[in-house]
Amino acid sequence: MEIGFKLFSVVRIVFMQFCELILMLDYILLTFYLMFSNFLKVEEVDAVKAVEMVKEGAVAIDVRTPAEFKPVFEGTLNINVLSKKFFDEIKKLDKNRVYVVYCRTGHRSFAAVKLMRRAGLKAYNVSGGVKNLEFVLKSLSRRKRY
Repeated sequence: MEIGFKLFSVVRIVFMQFCELILMLDYILLTFYLMFSNFLKVEEVDAVKAVEMVKEGAVAIDVRTPAEFKPVFEGTLNINVLSKKFFDEIKKLDKNRVYVVYCRTGHRSFAAVKLMRRAGLKAYNVSGGVKNLEFVLKSLSRRKRY
């Protein structure tokens, strides 16, 4: 009787580890799909174009975590792409608006824009992320002083 229980425990543990492995593989495949699929093209804009778009009325979205969030533009939305609520948040967005999406380097925003386009939103990834945006904004503010 005890051998049967031990065997059952071992089989159960192996099965649970197998399930965890399947979930991890699923996450990895989803990540690769988002990064490398051509099914949904990601429109990228440089930092200069992003600033122009926001001045013309586009909505800026920072997809970093709330701890990382430091708005570059007034009225910037913070929708964490790593959050479980990301899909619920993008469903609330107006499909008639244009969105300029950024993160620190442009990688997370790339994945976010793919998901947003899949949801029918007009979203553009800022290549180079917030670092490029801050550089352009500093350059523009210096130009206005002279």
